[in-house]
Amino acid sequence: MAEKAVETQEADSSKQKLLGEFSPPSYEQWRELVEKQLKGAPFEKKLVTKTAEEISLQPIYLREDGQAYTETLAAPGAFPFTRGTNATGNRLQGSQVGQEFYYPTAQEFNQAVRGDAARGLQSLSLILDEAGCRGLDPQDAAEGQVGKDGISIATLEDLQQALEGLDLSELSLQVRAGSAAIPFISLFSAYLQSKSLSASTLKGSLQLDPVMELAQQGELKQSLTAAYDGMKQLVTWSRKNASDFKVLGIDARPYAESGGSAVQELAFVTATAVTYIRALLERGLSIDEIAPCISFTFSMGPDFFMEISKFRAARSLWAQVIDAFGGNETSQQLHLQASNASWNKTIHDPYVNMLRTTTETLSGVIGGCDSISVSPFDSLMGLPNDFSRRIARNTQIVIQEESHVDKVIDPAGGSWFIENLTDELATKAWGLFQEVEQEGGILQALQKGKIQEQIVATAEQRSKQVGQRKQVIVGTNMYANLEEDLLESRLPDFTALKAQRSEQVTAYIKQRKTSVASLLEALSEAATTEKLEKATEAAGQGATLGELAKAIQSADQEIVQVTALKPHRNSTAYELLRKNAAAFQKKTGEAPKVFLANMGPLLQHKGRTDFVTDFLNPGGFTLISPVGFTSAADAAKAVIESGALVTVICSSDAAYPDFVPEFTKALQAANPEILIALAGYPKDQIEAFREAGVEVFIHIKSENLPLLNQFQAKAGV
Repeated sequence: MAEKAVETQEADSSKQKLLGEFSPPSYEQWRELVEKQLKGAPFEKKLVTKTAEEISLQPIYLREDGQAYTETLAAPGAFPFTRGTNATGNRLQGSQVGQEFYYPTAQEFNQAVRGDAARGLQSLSLILDEAGCRGLDPQDAAEGQVGKDGISIATLEDLQQALEGLDLSELSLQVRAGSAAIPFISLFSAYLQSKSLSASTLKGSLQLDPVMELAQQGELKQSLTAAYDGMKQLVTWSRKNASDFKVLGIDARPYAESGGSAVQELAFVTATAVTYIRALLERGLSIDEIAPCISFTFSMGPDFFMEISKFRAARSLWAQVIDAFGGNETSQQLHLQASNASWNKTIHDPYVNMLRTTTETLSGVIGGCDSISVSPFDSLMGLPNDFSRRIARNTQIVIQEESHVDKVIDPAGGSWFIENLTDELATKAWGLFQEVEQEGGILQALQKGKIQEQIVATAEQRSKQVGQRKQVIVGTNMYANLEEDLLESRLPDFTALKAQRSEQVTAYIKQRKTSVASLLEALSEAATTEKLEKATEAAGQGATLGELAKAIQSADQEIVQVTALKPHRNSTAYELLRKNAAAFQKKTGEAPKVFLANMGPLLQHKGRTDFVTDFLNPGGFTLISPVGFTSAADAAKAVIESGALVTVICSSDAAYPDFVPEFTKALQAANPEILIALAGYPKDQIEAFREAGVEVFIHIKSENLPLLNQFQAKAGV
């Protein structure tokens, strides 16, 4: 053993001597090598990445880039909690495995949750349908609102059926109830009493975010005074009855789903939180009573490192805000929830969504989120099935159990790149937050349209990159699979659902053993501080969600209005192209056609033929691509016989001058309506080819989306 130790020491010593003979290469030396490979192309243009956050990502990060951050980096569990609020990170307790359930009836919801709870589910999201979020019973709601985007809960009986057999002391519960937060909590409190359960064991959160609701819907059907009064009631209830249940949930997702950047998400939710804190401080609560009741929910987007940095920056920003308000260490620790973004999910090639949610979920785990909900890959098609829910749940479980990410506390900590990016992201978000404050706060900024303008500008830039294919959407704007069969839509029958639920709730009201009229009247007249208690009593006697909401509503309601955000997905323009092509094929019996006029031997045209094929596939075209022609006359004749109204010439720059004039002349003589395009951009010949009849040049810098629309229009789509 001693001999081996000596040998090891000698080997280590030899390595050190060897390393000492070589000096590490400098940045300048590396840069010189890179610029030789670039052959005159600008370094900044080719290798520096500009993000939607207006951050320039360098191609390489060195010790000096991260030294300022790593030398002052606090430990996990220490202010400003960039590295996590828990000193043990994920080692003892990882992020909770969660799922969102959008099943429209209590029975369907319960069946899905009970099955998943036995297979690894730790956190469930109970999301009220549109009718419930508006405080409406099914019979009072418009058709299409009942069962839309959530469960229809109107009665204590509904809630009992939805939660039957679930142990809420083991499951974390995330509730989304919109403006009906207090009526729902009243029903929920009545449910707990009916089951002799204590709210003290509850874990989870209630999303109550009137500013988000205003930004998303364009109006708030209650005064802000009433909204803030309701928030105070819930904070008081939570601290008294359910201290581990956070009742002020602030949601960043509408900003992200409308095309906003990570900087905008962080800045706007920080501004929202500050608005709520000030309103509640004015109502007599302390910062250490308010802050522990707040949680943030973010989307997990496709930019892996940006998302990790976003979650780390969110904790840092929150800690600084609460510190400025004088909050204690517990108050400075942000509770962070995350779910997959819809922004980048696709209807086409939907199984790719599994891969997207995997990388996004990994960013959430590495970023230190407390609870993560993974979206089923087929969620865009309506209600998921057992298989897609299982895949979504197992995505997170595999990351936890098989990737061993949780074996290291803050695995991103100390990375020169991530620490640099986290700091830059937090700095930019703080600067934007201060701009919002200068406008008078988040509400004033929304009313002036400042927030919406910034989101739209960012979304338009992102959409432009998608249309240029600088931003790749696999299976949609690139690598499209034209042979795929779309998944079937699994949306509920909203007409039948409204009729069914209206009948059930009406029968429930008629069968009540006691009259609730006096209880609802007392609720309506009760002081603000007593409303939640009175509402719980009425719910226990059979009052419905809609009746509670109406009674709680104050007489001086003021509808606040702003320009609504516009949530959308970045693939919708391409999906519309495919939809239109499919409709054209159904109507005519064939897809819109484009003829590729390949000229010369295979080697001469193949590169451009392949490029044009990939360029046009996202438009849903049938591409007629024969072997290379030897004469322009034969090529023109083939185009005419094909019936295609769009043709693309594919060959080499050297061959074009002899081929293009004769080809275009023959086509124009036979059918002047045919649109002639050319693959490539031979600068010396552009004007001559335009004069000859070439209308479009397809090359690496071409705008993909506008050209596909132009070609479809020419083809008669």
